[in-house]
Amino acid sequence: MFNGFISIIKKLNVRQHTLKNMNIGKKYGLALCFVFILFGISTVIVLTLMNKTEEDISNLESRGDKAIEITELGSIIQSKGISVVNFVQDGHQQFIDQYEKQQQQFDTLSKKLEKSLETNEQRELLQSVLTNDEKINDLFLIDILEEKVADNQTNTESLSTQIRNLRNESLFILEEIKKKINEERAVSVSKTKENQQSTFVVLLVSMIISIVGGSLLVFYISRVISRKLNKLVEVSNGIANGNLEVDTINDEGKDEIGRLAFAINTMSNRLRLIIKQISRVSHNVSGRSEVLTQSSFEVKAGSQQVSAIMQELSSGAETQVNNTNALSSSMESFISKLQEISASSQYINNSSNDVLAITEKGVQLMKESIHQMNLIDQVVNESVKKVLGLDTKSKEITKLISVIKNMAEQTNLLALNASIEAARAGEHGRGFAVVAEEVRKLAEQVSVSVSDITSIVDDIQQESTNVSKSLLGGYEEVKKGTKQMKNTGETFAEINQAMKQMAANFNTVTGNIATMSTNSQEMSVAVTEIATVSEAAAAGMEQTSASSQQTYYSMEEIANNAKELSKIAEELNELIRQFKY
Repeated sequence: MFNGFISIIKKLNVRQHTLKNMNIGKKYGLALCFVFILFGISTVIVLTLMNKTEEDISNLESRGDKAIEITELGSIIQSKGISVVNFVQDGHQQFIDQYEKQQQQFDTLSKKLEKSLETNEQRELLQSVLTNDEKINDLFLIDILEEKVADNQTNTESLSTQIRNLRNESLFILEEIKKKINEERAVSVSKTKENQQSTFVVLLVSMIISIVGGSLLVFYISRVISRKLNKLVEVSNGIANGNLEVDTINDEGKDEIGRLAFAINTMSNRLRLIIKQISRVSHNVSGRSEVLTQSSFEVKAGSQQVSAIMQELSSGAETQVNNTNALSSSMESFISKLQEISASSQYINNSSNDVLAITEKGVQLMKESIHQMNLIDQVVNESVKKVLGLDTKSKEITKLISVIKNMAEQTNLLALNASIEAARAGEHGRGFAVVAEEVRKLAEQVSVSVSDITSIVDDIQQESTNVSKSLLGGYEEVKKGTKQMKNTGETFAEINQAMKQMAANFNTVTGNIATMSTNSQEMSVAVTEIATVSEAAAAGMEQTSASSQQTYYSMEEIANNAKELSKIAEELNELIRQFKY
């Protein structure tokens, strides 16, 4: 049996890869089946030995019956001798009838005894008794009856003496047969005791092997599961604390823990990539917002300069209306200023187009960030579901342990009933009582082991609950990050719309400046139309001043939005710094 146990352990080592791919419930089920098989083998061996003991007891009873039959046969022989003596003394017919009846009993019992004898020596001794009985019958039924009829008392007594000698010889032979049967009975008793001791030893050894083998297998499975779960908890806690540089879980099994390890590894890798992308996008947004702020300041300065020039031109136009002669000398200066304004407006227009392109790129990057945050949300949600699934499997294991506990209690009850039956059996049931007591102890040890397994499974459920809480906390943080990214995207959209409006305003300013340049050339050609042109220029300059003022306010709003964008990007960077990647 021990060699069979070693063989099973080797097969388990060879098929360790298959065991890794089994579900947790199947692993504990395998351990339970292994224990049941060991107990089944032990039960078969004990039953076989008990059957052997029962056969020995039956042989003892048979030999006891044969001893009783031999005693009865000797009693019949003595009774026949008494009947002969009584007949010799009295000569009544009733003693002959009594003798014949005793002879029938003798024949029946001798035939039965002859069939039950086991050795040739015993049969030969019995045959000697039967031969003496035939001689006695001949002497009594033939010789003595003839002498009695002849009334020859001397010969009758002589024949009676011969019958007495044959009877004593037969009784001596029967005692020899009885002695040999008792010797065989003593040997059978000794052999029965040895079988009982062997049964006890085999039962004890088989129970020890069953307990040790089952305990080793359960300990091995529990140790493997506990080590894997501890690694999962360690990695999950690291991810929950923002450490994305945790080691990858090396578990190629396809059971619940293996699938959970694969999910956590995937989640860690995806989070690491997403956080890196968000960090890169955040730095780009910060840099672009600084460029946007600087450009808005430059546009504001240009707008202020345009506004001041427009005011000067307006004052000059009023002077030109009153003094057309002074207008001719001021035209060159005015045209020069107008060219500077045109160059500045072109520069502002180009800058606004650059800023618009930057904001559009920022909007696109924010959309990608929102998409990545949604992927994070899905991965974390799947991890929560798988951890909850692990908790459900742990509860199923608890149900299986309850079944084992009930079976141990039933085994204990059966052992108690066996002890009661052994007590009823008396001396012959003493060995079976010891067996029942050992079975009861084994059931109690199984109950203790089941309690230990229950404690381990409770710890597993507690750890899975903690992992679920941690993942749920991370899931809430991801939701907040997704919401913040959406708000940032909306702010980018508003900035983009404002930049488009600003570009339209710059186009208007550029058109107005072109109109002013045309009017200035016409003023140089026809001084006589200076008054009319001055009025038109004054009106255009008022419009330009209003546009410049509007541009100033727009750029001020853009600058504020750029500052807000920079602040949001900094907040995003603070969130990202909570992770180690």
